[in-house]
Amino acid sequence: MLPDSHITTIHQAHLDRCEEPWQRSLTTLGFATVAEISINAYLDLLADDQEIQVVNSTTVKLHNRDEYCHASISGEMMKQVYEALPADRRRFLLEKVVAGLEAFVAPDFTTWESIVAFEGVPGWEKAAAEVREAQGGTHLVQDHSGIHTLLTEMDVLDQVEFGWGTTVTR
Repeated sequence: MLPDSHITTIHQAHLDRCEEPWQRSLTTLGFATVAEISINAYLDLLADDQEIQVVNSTTVKLHNRDEYCHASISGEMMKQVYEALPADRRRFLLEKVVAGLEAFVAPDFTTWESIVAFEGVPGWEKAAAEVREAQGGTHLVQDHSGIHTLLTEMDVLDQVEFGWGTTVTR
């Protein structure tokens, strides 16, 4: 059995700290919105990769079309829910969006490390350590423009602390 992903683990940790049902709901909304809007940047990387087989890039391109639809729905839902909330719950939701964004962009090696350990690949520990070191804390997905655009449209970008880096707005 594979371990939970980094995103799942972080999401669950945030849910575990929730004391009220509304907190759980807004936590999941924040994480889900980030995932639905940000997945396109990751899928774009795969779809445009000339090193993978054509059938795989075609599958990713088709999946990506579906995800663009999800992203637009998620963004609109986020806007409507946010507008209906009192100020304290708005702040809570924005904090969960940032937590979801930080979890989504973080590199996650746990699945691959579990697979190579299970398969008994010689030297996997050293290789994994080298990859982690080379990663140096950079974001897995560096295009945060979908969330950046959403927060700009909501006129709340100035209320969010996140290292946007070289975000390119679409």
